[in-house]
Amino acid sequence: MRLSGYNKSGDLRLVGGNYPEKGRLEIYHNSTWGTICDDGFETPDATVACRQLGYRTSTSTFYTASGGTEPVWLDDMACDGTERRIDKCSHPGWKNHNCGHGEDVGVRCTGEYGGNGDWGSWSSWTKCSSSCDSGFRTRNRLCNHPVPSSSSLYCNGTSFEVLKCSIARCTVDGSWGGWSMWSRCNATCGGGVKKRWRNCNNPYPSSGGSTCSGMAKETLLCAESNCPVNGDWSEWQVWSVCSSSCGSGNRKRTRLCDNPPPSYGGRFCNGNTLDLDSCNINECPVDGNWSGWSSWNICSATCDGGIQDRNRKCDAPQPSNGGLYCNGTPIESRPCHNLYCKIDGQWGTWQEWETCNTTCGNGTQQRLRKCDSPSPYFGGSECMGLDVDIQICYQDICPDVQLQEQEDSLNFISPVILGIVAVVSIVVIAVITCISLFVFRRFRPGKVADRKRNRSNTENLLELRVTSQQNDYVCDKQNDLYDICNAESIVPVNTQIATDNIETGANANIPCNAGNVEDVYENLKIA
Repeated sequence: MRLSGYNKSGDLRLVGGNYPEKGRLEIYHNSTWGTICDDGFETPDATVACRQLGYRTSTSTFYTASGGTEPVWLDDMACDGTERRIDKCSHPGWKNHNCGHGEDVGVRCTGEYGGNGDWGSWSSWTKCSSSCDSGFRTRNRLCNHPVPSSSSLYCNGTSFEVLKCSIARCTVDGSWGGWSMWSRCNATCGGGVKKRWRNCNNPYPSSGGSTCSGMAKETLLCAESNCPVNGDWSEWQVWSVCSSSCGSGNRKRTRLCDNPPPSYGGRFCNGNTLDLDSCNINECPVDGNWSGWSSWNICSATCDGGIQDRNRKCDAPQPSNGGLYCNGTPIESRPCHNLYCKIDGQWGTWQEWETCNTTCGNGTQQRLRKCDSPSPYFGGSECMGLDVDIQICYQDICPDVQLQEQEDSLNFISPVILGIVAVVSIVVIAVITCISLFVFRRFRPGKVADRKRNRSNTENLLELRVTSQQNDYVCDKQNDLYDICNAESIVPVNTQIATDNIETGANANIPCNAGNVEDVYENLKIA
């Protein structure tokens, strides 16, 4: 690695080469070493870099080294070969680049070393800058024969020469000067002309140049609009049909300002284009119109759908003088009380008896039924009675307990019989109580009439889209018609029946409550 002096801004070094005179060119700036991009990097740039590094060489070359990791400090270098330091060459500015490290430039500083610099050969003269009249041509040379080292003298003299060149005078073609102002138009209407001129003096043609092409005088039509013509009226047209076939009306006639029409700024006709006249015929017929609807009458049913009507009259106004009667119907109907009537639940058939709960000796078996023939709907009451039936079943005497059963038969049968009698007594009392309340509620004065009125609507239900599960209805009593009922108003009572020897649960959906029987039946609305 070759360094040029101490680390100060603009110092150079070669990195990564096989020998000291070759490597990736790096420059020191802002306390950091960085690379130089190879975009626009030419031999003069390599010559200045080698000179700054202290090499005296006549064959400075450059190549793409790549491999750098530090910032790319410079790009698009434009040295002319005479600079002593590369940072003095023309460039866009520090860190102003569009390169990656794959474009890092490297240089080779080979050839003769040491001593003062001397000029190389002059280049050929350039072509004259002008094909006629005066021009110039140039040539240049490089201080590279040899290149001075950093401690030796630079070449004495200039690296650039300019030589004037003169050929025959150039021909000058003529060109028009500006147009003059337009002259005044020679007429005010009906057509006229105006003129303007120009000279071929910008510049004059010389040295065999061509004269101006085109007209020196230009004529333009002006005042082309016709002179104004004032308008005059044509004859009145015939009267129009009266605007009304009855009552008071009017008729009109018109005339046009077209004899002749005003044109080219002429005045419009003086007067009116429209003439009005009144016309009277017989009284007009009056068509009838409906008055407002009356209030809706009482619905024909309290549930399962009814009809109610309202009416109106053709008297606002009444038809007169041959006018038309009102269009439409004087009576309008609509359905009402479309909510279903309540349906009380009824028990379905008993299911088959279940298997006896023992394989030998005495046991019990049960059968069930459901309140689904039909299920209670729309606030109807639950089924009365129990949903379970229990009976004693008798099996063969167990072999290992025959003797014991014979001894204890009397002791065993007595408690079972007593338990069954107690259960049956409780159920019978509950059933009798509920039936009494049911009969009382069903045949209470006022209920029979409601039940008869609603029974005809209930029979029209073709399909019930509800299940036997508990539903969330909200009760609302309107005109003795129960619309939608909340499940909280249905109070099923589950009675668990158990004895010491019977392991079977019996659930009874009995709407009874000894403390509040009247409220229960009010919610069930048994009909």
